Amino acid sequence: MPTAAERLCAGFAWRYRASNNEATYAPAWTYSLPIDLAIWVIPTILIDVLGNLVWVYTHRSSDRRCRLKGTHDALAEDHRKNTSKGLAK
Repeated sequence: MPTAAERLCAGFAWRYRASNNEATYAPAWTYSLPIDLAIWVIPTILIDVLGNLVWVYTHRSSDRRCRLKGTHDALAEDHRKNTSKGLAK
């Protein structure tokens, strides 16, 4: 079953094929600030929001582990003990 994108591509290819004399070719493109802003600003905001979420929740989970053990030193000490016993790989 073709996806919507595949249908659109096939439709454009069929409509604007070389042998179709009814299709108009109008390449009079001009600069459009709203389109330019949408193309650049929307993905930039999305990446910024996702990056901030990753940063915040990564540090929250790291801090939570450290608070359970006490400090970062306690985590390091625990790692050293497990490594010396052959438990950590």
